[in-house]
Amino acid sequence: SVASSQGERAGLIGGPVTSRNFAVYDRGSGVFPTNFTIVRPVSGVDSCVYVSHHEGPRAGFFVRRLPSANGDFSQPRVEAAAPRARRLVTGPVGTWKVMVSGNSRSAKRFDGSGWSPGNYAHGFAWLDGQPTSGVMNVPLSTSKTPWFGFDSGTNAPYTSGTVLTIGQFDVSRFWTGSVTNGGVGPGNGVLLTPGAQFGLRCKPEGLIRADAPLLIRAHALAAPGASELRWAPNKFTRQGAQGVDEGPERSLILDTTVESRAFNPAEGDAYDAAGALTLTGDWTGAAPVGRAVTHGSSISVVSSVDFDVTAPGATTIRLEHPFVAAPGPGAVLRFGPWRFETIEFLWPALAAGDANVWRGLRLRAVNAGQGSVVFGMDGWRPDVDGFVWGVSGWGGNGYQPQIDTSFSGAIAGWVRIFSPDVWLQTFAQQYTQPAAMSSWAEVVRGAAPHADVVWLGDMAHTSLFTPWHTYILENGAAMGIPAVSLLMHPRLGDQNELYADGMRADGNHISQRGNERLAELWLEALEECALGPALPGDANGDGLINFADLNLVLSEFNLTGQGLAGDVNFDNRVDFADLNLTLDGFGLGG
Repeated sequence: SVASSQGERAGLIGGPVTSRNFAVYDRGSGVFPTNFTIVRPVSGVDSCVYVSHHEGPRAGFFVRRLPSANGDFSQPRVEAAAPRARRLVTGPVGTWKVMVSGNSRSAKRFDGSGWSPGNYAHGFAWLDGQPTSGVMNVPLSTSKTPWFGFDSGTNAPYTSGTVLTIGQFDVSRFWTGSVTNGGVGPGNGVLLTPGAQFGLRCKPEGLIRADAPLLIRAHALAAPGASELRWAPNKFTRQGAQGVDEGPERSLILDTTVESRAFNPAEGDAYDAAGALTLTGDWTGAAPVGRAVTHGSSISVVSSVDFDVTAPGATTIRLEHPFVAAPGPGAVLRFGPWRFETIEFLWPALAAGDANVWRGLRLRAVNAGQGSVVFGMDGWRPDVDGFVWGVSGWGGNGYQPQIDTSFSGAIAGWVRIFSPDVWLQTFAQQYTQPAAMSSWAEVVRGAAPHADVVWLGDMAHTSLFTPWHTYILENGAAMGIPAVSLLMHPRLGDQNELYADGMRADGNHISQRGNERLAELWLEALEECALGPALPGDANGDGLINFADLNLVLSEFNLTGQGLAGDVNFDNRVDFADLNLTLDGFGLGG
């Protein structure tokens, strides 16, 4: 019978052959299984290992067949100045943060094998030789999820009380990282109901070591009616247990309520499905544009407010997005600002012999309010040169739904929190035209102007998305964005070749092996097309190296941070390396 799940279909190179994943070429057959076009299950296998017919002694014998796509892919790369992205090739300096965006292929938590998450970021994180020092925006979930460092594939995160995922809640419109295409918004995370606890830890992996410091962060939502969140650094020998706290609990107040009132239809209050909330009396002061309105676990943001002075007087508050659940009689409406709050703890190196090498946080919502929402966690070693990889995206949804469905200011808010040095933008095509690549890039640049954006097109899927590949190649130069298409790359091939080579999880998703191959090929391309500055040492970008540039370097000397004008070698610090580069080029240009 045909394999019915990703786990049954997955062909892991070096893993066992089963009766459901055995790949055979049978081009003469006219009847193929639904899930594979050329891979057919067999009745039984014994002591066989899944191998690639393109590697080892078979390398060079089989020639990969390329996709049949209309378009000119003779020049599959676009060059542009991207000195920070070039660090992906030359190596990181300090903590070098890289965010990867797209749809489910960028945020997926499971590649079908049970061993790997199946997203682009993990292709880079686990690529052999990559100096990975941590990850950003680990999507919080109560389920078992393999992940770099924060692995919960064997033991699910620790929970106590009722911990809910937020995919069907209004608060998912604030964040990103969901792989649930039926969710309300693009965000992932958990809602800790009053009294509930959640714990997640990071193990030594890559450059993360038990005998070195580890920075742990968690990102929560402050909003009207939210519960106080108490947290403690927590360690243990594994995931999935209460663990041992490192010191007392700390408190984070998340409730931002300014005013509140009970919803009373009997006195003229009303709410319609389009998101218009009408309240008797003047509530313009309580609900200015941009303020949050909550009732229970529902939340929205005010887009306009009008007061009708006609007796008895009523205020119409229009919401950016309707509540998932309409307020009923007696529901308490709360008004106040919203913001993101980040918990941060720097773990010291552990003492020799300490078996509790998994370090993280334990979170607890106290018994008041509507609960505490926590979206994601980060963990990286801050004392080494290493890449920190982040994920963002919304499964089953393209860039335009991510923009349209999020609350205004939310995307810019979480982009600023992660403050990436490099943004790798892949395709997210659902309900979206290719021009959304530019729209999303502008959103990122507006929130993180220092970051280099790179456009990356990957392999053949059930659909080739040819217009997306041609869009980035035709528009990358005008946008000043390096662009790479791998659609016709000879080391990938068409979808049938990808299946037989163990690089696919299904028609639209990629295995860990496939993601590592993509990362390898993208890095090879970026070595050519992510260019350094046209004139090294030109701090103000005017095409000259003179006293103006020298003064910029000297005025910021010894400063550290992103986007410094005097940082002419793009390592997030201004020091003698920048001064020497400017002096070496002094007088050039013009």
